[in-house]
Amino acid sequence: RSHILTPFAEVPTFAAVSNYVPRWFPPSRSGSGALDQAVRSDGTPNFNNLAYVEASKKFLREDLAFIRAEPGFYTGMVAKSTALATVPPDQYSFVAINRSHVLGWSRLYDAVVMVQPSDDPNPAGPALYFNEGPTPSQISYSTLLLLGLTIAGSPFLVWRWRRRDRGSAVTLTFLWLTVVYLLATTSLIEFGENNRYTMSMGPLPVIASAVVVTALARALHRRRHRPSAVTPGPPTGRALRDGVHPAAQGDRSIL
Repeated sequence: RSHILTPFAEVPTFAAVSNYVPRWFPPSRSGSGALDQAVRSDGTPNFNNLAYVEASKKFLREDLAFIRAEPGFYTGMVAKSTALATVPPDQYSFVAINRSHVLGWSRLYDAVVMVQPSDDPNPAGPALYFNEGPTPSQISYSTLLLLGLTIAGSPFLVWRWRRRDRGSAVTLTFLWLTVVYLLATTSLIEFGENNRYTMSMGPLPVIASAVVVTALARALHRRRHRPSAVTPGPPTGRALRDGVHPAAQGDRSIL
């Protein structure tokens, strides 16, 4: 309506090369059959064709133009994508046949372990065709908790451990970067298969969350069992030489 997008935005994605060439750009002339052939031997599109590289660049320009014009709509889509990432990955449509063989156990696991109040057998459908995200009852609250502990708690521990335990700090930084990178990139550019991408994280959020919870529990235990304050007595000769009163000495670590 406002000419924000060009007619290229209406071209389907993952379509045959003929949808892009020669109308939108000339055919590839690399000299390599793998990069120049429009179709494979079975007649399906050859996605190695360089035309898809050019199409990707043009689609990116259309996407950025739309985001600049409708930032509020885009922010809402990112929120829906992030929510979809918390839906248990066994409810991805491509594994529906496999899941049907263990459906009872799958539903039990998702309800008890994943803390998902309502099963969502095909969350990608409403996302792809109606731009609808999962409802609050379809979210896995275990996944939400693990991601929250990992993203919010890990940086604090890394900062506390940066000098006294660099090995643990580096390891936890790696876990945090992997989780944040995967969640952020998929939520920013994808809406439909987000719960499948979350499965790629594997046990990383569980490990990072366990470290955060353990460190917090130890800190609370030390504070609870810290010796009560003692009325300072006369300082000893050693304390006078060190410049520190005995009552001021003790475990000052928090985590």
